[in-house]
Amino acid sequence: MRDAASSAHAMARGSTIAFGVGLAGLGAAAVLLWTEPEQAGAATGARPRWLSAGVLEAGPAGAILGAKGSF
Repeated sequence: MRDAASSAHAMARGSTIAFGVGLAGLGAAAVLLWTEPEQAGAATGARPRWLSAGVLEAGPAGAILGAKGSF
């Protein structure tokens, strides 16, 4: 019983660390996206950026989230 509890605590600690690393990566990506300098001149033919996110499917077992966009 002690080994199972020890293993559960180790997995919980690893999960917490991984969640924190993922959250930090998401924050860094947001900062880089929002602080990127504007491109000079709109005559380059570049399409404007857009991003759309939402729930694709939801049910009693869970939900499927999706995102699409142009960068």
